Amino acid sequence: MKRSGNQAQADELQKDPAQVAPRSAGQCGGWQRLSPIVDAAEESGWTTIGNHIINDPNIMYSLHVYDHVADPPQVQDVKWGPILHHYPIYYGEWAFLPNANIPAHCKSIPHDQAPQIVENFLNYMASRGANWTAWQFDPGHLIQNYTTFAPTTLNVPWTCGDTTSGAGMGEIIKQYLTGQA
Repeated sequence: MKRSGNQAQADELQKDPAQVAPRSAGQCGGWQRLSPIVDAAEESGWTTIGNHIINDPNIMYSLHVYDHVADPPQVQDVKWGPILHHYPIYYGEWAFLPNANIPAHCKSIPHDQAPQIVENFLNYMASRGANWTAWQFDPGHLIQNYTTFAPTTLNVPWTCGDTTSGAGMGEIIKQYLTGQA
């Protein structure tokens, strides 16, 4: 009897459970292979997945993007490798974070270009049919507070890495989702 791809993977898990670990839903079907392939995937996207693609209609592949939101479409496409245009893709987390503890999230991005960079990334994701979740619905990121839920804006003074600025991409995301962008 021929085994389906999912059954073969389940059989492999039973043989060697140390080779896989739970992962958030939506990423590689809920499992992460503990190998150099996964380590490379986290660094360079899915370019190194090779023939390890899970061929199942219920699979969605995911990336998280913070430091490279400003990359041009050609560079973004390379991160998806052979996944792009063949499987559903999902940016499980992405953001432009001018007020993150990690200045790499906004390094080299001029204040006046930040809104356009966010809009460009939203348009890139739409052009590739990508699903996405913006990080995060919390004060100082997408909203200003839990009282009014007013969106954050990038049209306030901010310095990359200053966690007290209150700047964020909330207003741009709200405009995009409501068709006002």
